[in-house]
Amino acid sequence: MGLLEDVLDTQDKVSQEVALQALLGQCLVQIRGYALSDVQQAFHRAWELIDQIGETPQYFQVMDGLHAFYWLRGEYQSARSVAEQNLEAAQLGQDPVRFRIAHRQLGCIMMFMGDLLPAAEHLGQSISDYDLDQERSLTTIYGQSPSSTLNIWLGFT
Repeated sequence: MGLLEDVLDTQDKVSQEVALQALLGQCLVQIRGYALSDVQQAFHRAWELIDQIGETPQYFQVMDGLHAFYWLRGEYQSARSVAEQNLEAAQLGQDPVRFRIAHRQLGCIMMFMGDLLPAAEHLGQSISDYDLDQERSLTTIYGQSPSSTLNIWLGFT
């Protein structure tokens, strides 16, 4: 991160740091798991930077990392807040992939909070938007098949 000090353009420097923090967060997840405080620090720093410069291509990756961190640490209200922000951003951007991810996040966290009917609605909404090409892309990005995990979660509701 120290090398970014040599980048003169502030916007470019912040964008590069967002990308690096998102990558650091994902690497830490793969090595140590989602619940490590270093994971939260990397994703939270990226989120703070995104808040300064506006949405970047890493926005949903960062928010998904934060959501998973809070969820797996049992900080359900924080995880729900992140998921609600994601759904709002997906609706504003009218992005079906992001919409699907946000519904998955909300459905899973609501299930863990005991809100089973709304959880089933969100999970069902995420499954209803199934697209094979998206499935392959999301599996590559997130390391798991979204429809497979959605069907598992939906079975619990």
